[in-house]
Amino acid sequence: MGLTQTVAPAIEPVTNAEARDHLRISTVDDDILIGTYITAARQYIEGRTNRQFINATWSWTLEAFPNIFYVPRPKLSSVTSIAYLDTAGSSQTLSTDVYSVDTNTEPGRIVEKFN
Repeated sequence: MGLTQTVAPAIEPVTNAEARDHLRISTVDDDILIGTYITAARQYIEGRTNRQFINATWSWTLEAFPNIFYVPRPKLSSVTSIAYLDTAGSSQTLSTDVYSVDTNTEPGRIVEKFN
């Protein structure tokens, strides 16, 4: 099983201005360093809690189809697509008609639709 972030978050949960205010820094001279610290802190806490704090895009690789996919790193907001390798080794995209995405549970899950 492999979980890889494919698109990093566009914004951080704390702005440089908010961090400067909290740290009582009045100049923007250290904004690059402060931004690096903000990103590092978010990544550390996400790793420790196994949660995703802000929107990011992930690719998740499994060796087989489970009955229910319990998606790691809650809170799940959406699923872009599900792709698989067919018996000939060709990549296929699973139709959204055959599965549903539950973003209300934690962890989020993907389940086969009935019928």
